[in-house]
Amino acid sequence: MIKKLLVVAALVMATGAPSAARAGSCSIYPNLCKLPDLVPESLTACSVQSRIVNFEPTGYLATYIAVKVDNRGVASSPAPKVSLTCAGITQTASTTTSIAAGSTGTAYFQFLGNVTGQICTATVDPSNLIFEMNDKNNTAQIFCLS
Repeated sequence: MIKKLLVVAALVMATGAPSAARAGSCSIYPNLCKLPDLVPESLTACSVQSRIVNFEPTGYLATYIAVKVDNRGVASSPAPKVSLTCAGITQTASTTTSIAAGSTGTAYFQFLGNVTGQICTATVDPSNLIFEMNDKNNTAQIFCLS
């Protein structure tokens, strides 16, 4: 048992956050399969509106985007950070709450101007701080429909 823990510790130190794919079979390392698996699923909103600051319109447009994040794993995840790149601009936000296994969270973004009609890239846990079953499904390209 101690030998297995040392192998897992060495793996974590060498590769960062473990994933079931990197660590090997769940039958060899069963605790690694008791993790969340965060996946950017879709844009639940992508709308252009007048930009509001302190409850006052500014005369500029902003695109408001909500990114849905699914937890396909078997454990809860703390509120993950999500980065979203649209029209060459990257922003980072957190989902509103932690995400239970089998549930969904949402991260909200505001881009100045109109970025509808663009393909945006959403990445969940961009700094790889959350141990997950699979780190390879953390990025998705999503079309921001106008």
